[in-house]
Amino acid sequence: MIVGLSFISGSKVSRIKEVFTYYLIDEKSDLSHHISETVKNGIWMDPFEKGVLKTFLHNAKEDRDSLDGREFVIPVSGKIQREFGWETSPQGDKLLHPGIDILAEKPGAEVKAALGGKIKSVGESRRLGKYVEIDCGQGLITIYGNCWEIAVKEGQRVEQGEVIAKLAPHSGAYLHFEVRKDGEIINPVEGFMGVDKEVWHFFFIFLFISASFKFYK
Repeated sequence: MIVGLSFISGSKVSRIKEVFTYYLIDEKSDLSHHISETVKNGIWMDPFEKGVLKTFLHNAKEDRDSLDGREFVIPVSGKIQREFGWETSPQGDKLLHPGIDILAEKPGAEVKAALGGKIKSVGESRRLGKYVEIDCGQGLITIYGNCWEIAVKEGQRVEQGEVIAKLAPHSGAYLHFEVRKDGEIINPVEGFMGVDKEVWHFFFIFLFISASFKFYK
C-alpha cells in the first residue's frame, strides 16, 4: 500500500501515508482496546470485510492462541451485557464470572454452535439453567446456558453454526456462553477475535485506508 501511495502526490494522500506509517511503527497505535470494544458491542463486519479477515487468518501462524487458531461463529446475535472476569459482589466478595452474557436482539432467538463437535451433555442447573455442552475436540469445550428450548441430544454431532437451542420468547433474554480449554476457563471473546493482535492491527489499517479513500473521493 505504501509503495502504491508513493506514486500519488497531493496533500490529502500525504496525510493518508502519514497515518498509515503511524499505525505501522508507533506503539501508541495499538488497537487492542478498540478491537475488544468492537466485539463487545456486537459491531460485526459486512461480507467483504469478513472476506478480507479470512485472508489474514489463512496466512496467520497456526499456534496463534489458546483456541488452536479456530474462530467462533456468534452463538446468538446481540450485545455483551456482562463480560468475562472478576467481579465484586454486594457483600464485597471477589467472584469470577466464567463466561459472557449476550443479550439477544429479539425474543426467542436461536442459539448456534460456536464450533462444531459432539454434544457432551444436555441438562439443567441452578447456575446455568437449561444448558448444552459441546466437546469441540482438542480439549476445547463450549457451554451454552440460560436456554429456553434445547434442540439437540447427548451424543449428537453438530456443525459450526447449527441451531442447538432457543432463548426465552420475551425481551431481555440472554445467552450465557462459556469456554474451557483442557479444563481451564478462558475468555470467550478470544474466539470471536480468532487472530493475533498484529493481524487485527493490519486489518484495521486496511479498513481505515479504505474509509479514507471513500471520504476523499
